[in-house]
Amino acid sequence: MAEIASGIDKIIIDFSKIDYISSSGPRIILKTAKVLKPKNGIVAICNTNEQIHEVLETSGFLDILNTFNPLGDAVSFVNY
Repeated sequence: MAEIASGIDKIIIDFSKIDYISSSGPRIILKTAKVLKPKNGIVAICNTNEQIHEVLETSGFLDILNTFNPLGDAVSFVNY
């Protein structure tokens, strides 16, 4: 969160090298999105595997977050 405090308002979370996400993962993503919301910030996630996609879908995150494949699409989105 130090980066957000220093002015970062666009965050891309790239799951390309992540095989598993525990239940704490979505909570951290949600906290980050809530901190960025008053700053009109953006959180984008990309390259989720089947397990991570399922966790995020089950928790409702795919309905509220910007999701992309591949990373380049997420970069283009946050740099609109």
